[in-house]
Amino acid sequence: MRMRALVLVWLGLVGVAPGCGGAARGGALAGAPREGDLTEPAVDDAQLRPDTFGYGAHGRELAVVGCDAPLEYALGTIDPRFGLGRKQALAALARAAARWERAAGRPMFRYSPRSAFTIDFVFDERQEMMNARLAGRDDVAEVRRRHAALAAEHDAALAAYEVRRQAYEATVATWNQQGGAPPDDKRALDAEKQRLRAEQARLDGMLPRLEALAFFINSRGRTPDPTDYPHLLAGETTRVAHGATMTTLHVDIFMFRSWDGLAFVLAHELGHSLGMDHVVSEDAIMYGPPASAAPSADDHVELARVCPAAR
Repeated sequence: MRMRALVLVWLGLVGVAPGCGGAARGGALAGAPREGDLTEPAVDDAQLRPDTFGYGAHGRELAVVGCDAPLEYALGTIDPRFGLGRKQALAALARAAARWERAAGRPMFRYSPRSAFTIDFVFDERQEMMNARLAGRDDVAEVRRRHAALAAEHDAALAAYEVRRQAYEATVATWNQQGGAPPDDKRALDAEKQRLRAEQARLDGMLPRLEALAFFINSRGRTPDPTDYPHLLAGETTRVAHGATMTTLHVDIFMFRSWDGLAFVLAHELGHSLGMDHVVSEDAIMYGPPASAAPSADDHVELARVCPAAR
């Protein structure tokens, strides 16, 4: 049975200089190494697994369980409004991976530009609205207008989607009653099914954006606290598995509040990429905003569940 899991991490806030669209050097990237002082990690092709995710005879598949070899990742796109350089992002990823590798006692991740497992930085209303608030540009009337426009766009698209979905299901039912569709009709239905899935994903992606806009309307200038974090999501990991093999693995990062906070958000999502779930202890990486930079006891238990060989 094909399983699709979306796993999310909570808010990390980013500060910007007034008038700056992206992360300010003195805000979210304070303490970060300079992009020009960094080098991109070397890639030793001899170390890459021939059967890892995105390679070799297995195509885009990788065994989900066991963590028997490092999971290879690639850095995708970075929206320039984050103000984050490519080598800085790779350095943050290395810091995040090191948290789990110290806990496991062995390498868990490896950078490979060819991997099908990509990590992208996506800038949307979550980052934009927080930037504006921290920069003293908190225009509630404009945020209300943005929320109303996005809500109207979502509602209209959802109504159109429902019409198409019902028509698709009715056509499928008709052909099933007749013993199956001819090849050309089946190809057309398969194509429509993929388009419907893509539209559903687009509609789902609008919801956190609407929640972020609603938060900034209702909070009336209040600085977010931990009770707000579940409503403002900083990252998302998508894992699609079929039996014991994974066919889709992808991470999107939406928001971070500091150089150290970026490493936490990435560590949380890398944990999900291994198959780790959320835990209940508030000091855990796999809970949300951590009280400690190191994995907690609950993190260790969850790591051992998905990677039995971890110490």
